[in-house]
Amino acid sequence: MTLADLKTKNLIKGASFDVIKGVADVAAKENSIKVALDKIDGEVADLALELGPYKDSGASIIRSIEETLQGLEDGLIRTQAMKGH
Repeated sequence: MTLADLKTKNLIKGASFDVIKGVADVAAKENSIKVALDKIDGEVADLALELGPYKDSGASIIRSIEETLQGLEDGLIRTQAMKGH
């Protein structure tokens, strides 16, 4: 049953309908944000840093971070875009 059905059948009236519709609209927007954030989280979780040896020191350095940084920046931009809506 939809909100329109409830209103048509006079199960909710006036201000109650507007309150319920407002809550439903907010919940729908929150769900779409959650789905988008879950997608971004999955994409970022798959990013990996490639480590390589640093000279003969026994230490490691990060190599080829461009792809990782690009993925993180893409996620950040999409997250900031959601905040603006």
